[in-house]
Amino acid sequence: MIDADTRTLLVKLAADNGFDVIRDDVGDWLHVESTKAPLKLWLQLLSNKMWLAALSMENVADALEPDVAGIALTSPLPPGAAVVRWTTTRQGLHALVRRAFQLSRTLPDTPLKEFLAAVADIEAPQQTEVIAEVRKRRGQNIFRKRLIEFWQGRCAVTGFAVVPLLVASHIKPWAEATDAERLDVHNGLLLAPHIDAVFDAHYLTFTDDGEPVLSPLLTPADCTALHLASLPKIVGLKPGCMTVKTNTLRCSSGSVRIVRPKHPLVPSTTASGVSAGKKGSAPQASRIRRCRDAPRHGSAVRFVTAAKK
Repeated sequence: MIDADTRTLLVKLAADNGFDVIRDDVGDWLHVESTKAPLKLWLQLLSNKMWLAALSMENVADALEPDVAGIALTSPLPPGAAVVRWTTTRQGLHALVRRAFQLSRTLPDTPLKEFLAAVADIEAPQQTEVIAEVRKRRGQNIFRKRLIEFWQGRCAVTGFAVVPLLVASHIKPWAEATDAERLDVHNGLLLAPHIDAVFDAHYLTFTDDGEPVLSPLLTPADCTALHLASLPKIVGLKPGCMTVKTNTLRCSSGSVRIVRPKHPLVPSTTASGVSAGKKGSAPQASRIRRCRDAPRHGSAVRFVTAAKK
């Protein structure tokens, strides 16, 4: 049984982080749920040294960042729980529970279910332009809210945290995506306005492991003016999520195709004044080559990886 003081402490911690439904205790576990998230939790305090949280969703536990994930525990689980994590402090449990709440509202397919419920009143056998526009507006509002939660109100690249100015940017465009892809937080990045503008216009993309890749049209002076010269690596991208966006980068009036970029490419000006992809001291060097079928004055340019000579 949970003593009264511990129960009060755990109830407050749960309520402060979105878990507003208190269920019957399960032995020494406080069982809580939320009216705003699908995740179920069981909380326990052992000797003021081990603050435990049992989660009903294993994918949420897997998505917790290392600084809040706590330590995995293999002790017996309360019925309905999938995994147990513990921390050494109340503050640590607070951070774990808060992040778990956010992730359970953003990971597939929770936003999709929220969207389908939001458009149920306007669905029709035949879609009209008006219905399509309403669906898009409602869907993008949900997508933005969940993306803000997923990235914790900060630009995924710069850390800029003025939420009203942040842009919810799709990786695979809305018009080309299915409803599931449109509402998938892994198909989006929360970006500062200038980063979004560069990303959306195909002057910037990222490799699957989060390394920035800049268009060869951007000169060093451009990058300095836009604070793009030393962009950090994005942490937390789902493997494969950037596949669509890394296909193209802006070059002249057309696009640049990237062939499996394994290293970050940044603009540098060669002796002839032509911008080219460059990557530090890696054993492989990326260079730009005109495709054989490209028009002489066209812009179909391909990044290829070749051994440095």
